[in-house]
Amino acid sequence: MQARAIERLIDCQGALISALDAGDVTAVEDATFRVARALEAVRAEGLSTNDDKPHFDYALRQAEAARGRVNFLTDRVAQRIERLTQQRGSRVIHTYTNAGKLGRARLA
Repeated sequence: MQARAIERLIDCQGALISALDAGDVTAVEDATFRVARALEAVRAEGLSTNDDKPHFDYALRQAEAARGRVNFLTDRVAQRIERLTQQRGSRVIHTYTNAGKLGRARLA
């Protein structure tokens, strides 16, 4: 029996979370590609019964878990860049972009 699209998505998301936790860039890229393909399959298959709702809820929780890990890793990289910039003697100021995210700009 072939796995349903939502189950494949959940498996792919689990692989992405594991790759993010391991810090394996190649595995993250591969898992991201597989998640995108699985999402396409979910869209094509659609929601068939109320039995799918728990699967979709779980998939959404996994997406949130992956997002949290990506944000954490992004913040760590930004902090490292800021420390390196300060070690070079440059000043870093914080600015807000149109998207509302905290960005960084260097003073001249």
